[in-house]
Amino acid sequence: MKQSYSTRYFPAAPVLEVKFISTQTGESIGPFSALVDTGTDVTAVPMSIVQALQAPVARQALVEAHWGERLLVSLFTMDVNIGTWLWPGIDVIGDVHGREVILGRDVLNRLWLGLGLDGPAQIAEVAEKRSRRKP
Repeated sequence: MKQSYSTRYFPAAPVLEVKFISTQTGESIGPFSALVDTGTDVTAVPMSIVQALQAPVARQALVEAHWGERLLVSLFTMDVNIGTWLWPGIDVIGDVHGREVILGRDVLNRLWLGLGLDGPAQIAEVAEKRSRRKP
């Protein structure tokens, strides 16, 4: 799967189309253009997605923001779908301030990205490593 970088960011940044699925009802929402962020531990989604899916709270966690600020956040459980790949029961941060989806290493480490980020061509390429394909 190949996808062009987003010029919404400067410089342009790698993004992937992602859908989220309720673990309770199977309802899906998306696709969303998600920022690929290899420096982020946990995927973050706007609370509007959490609320639309009525995602259950998994737990609370203390996270450290990029400026060193520590925040108490709620993690919500949902299924994550990128292309033909589906990962059930992923705990994501419900972001009360942000309006973008940020894909963290919790999801990215399930993909093979290797040299799939081609900055000069502004293409992100994803291939299967460890994942479960949709039935």
